[in-house]
Amino acid sequence: MDNTAGKGKTTETAAKETTVATAAAAAAAAASTGSTAAGAKNAAPRSAKMNALDKKLREEIKKKKGTWSLYMYRFDTGEEIAINANVQMISASLIKLYIAGCYLERVYKAGISDKYDRQLFKMLSESDNASANTLIDALTRDTVNRFISNHGFKASKLNRKMLQKNGTENYTSAADCGRVLRQVYKWAYVNARSSGRVMKALCEQIARNRQKIPAGVPSGIETANKTGELFTTDKKGVSVDVQNDAAVIFVPEHPYVLVVMSAVPSVGEAQLRKEIATLSSEVYKAICG
Repeated sequence: MDNTAGKGKTTETAAKETTVATAAAAAAAAASTGSTAAGAKNAAPRSAKMNALDKKLREEIKKKKGTWSLYMYRFDTGEEIAINANVQMISASLIKLYIAGCYLERVYKAGISDKYDRQLFKMLSESDNASANTLIDALTRDTVNRFISNHGFKASKLNRKMLQKNGTENYTSAADCGRVLRQVYKWAYVNARSSGRVMKALCEQIARNRQKIPAGVPSGIETANKTGELFTTDKKGVSVDVQNDAAVIFVPEHPYVLVVMSAVPSVGEAQLRKEIATLSSEVYKAICG
């Protein structure tokens, strides 16, 4: 689970400049590639370099304990890598991406009051559970699940509020989260205004939640990410550490999406964060090296 403690303060001006720069880079890259929103066409054939990366990542994931999934998409070439990407996994706080989409769709297309703007931002930028639960109460769980179903996120489902104990978990997949971030990047997650608000919050992610995928790229590379973590029991009754991350990496001329999800028994969150950062580093080096 994600908490709110430990937020690093930045000035309002710096935060706005960071978000504007990221938005401009995303818009420029989207225009130059000419590609459509996620899921609208098949991925491009992979180069030898990306095939080698796919092979290396598969070999490494096969050696790991527990269950792992990975999805990567390059905006510059249209290439993707999907390893167990459609497998339904415990979402932890990645489910908040869909709560955000549902709320913004209701605001912009159904005309409900936009009175939960602050909760939306805190839910995404701090992974604040109380804010997420406020939005679930306002929307209802059924409404969120209709949004998920209507938009074709096949592996995703909201079964409970954050930290609620009801014998089940919330679920998603690396592929579903990858589609969300591809749409956000293309200003197509609900609409351009909705995508901009999600992007702004993810770009201003608190430092404590940047220890996985963002930790695997050089400090000067801007990222927008949503993390998720939880200690729980899987469908087989096994206690597992869940560590997930979904990110847009704004590499100049080579932007990409990377999603890594894991559910591993008896490892510990610090080790899993390190392993996700290592996978992230290998993807970055293969694309930019």
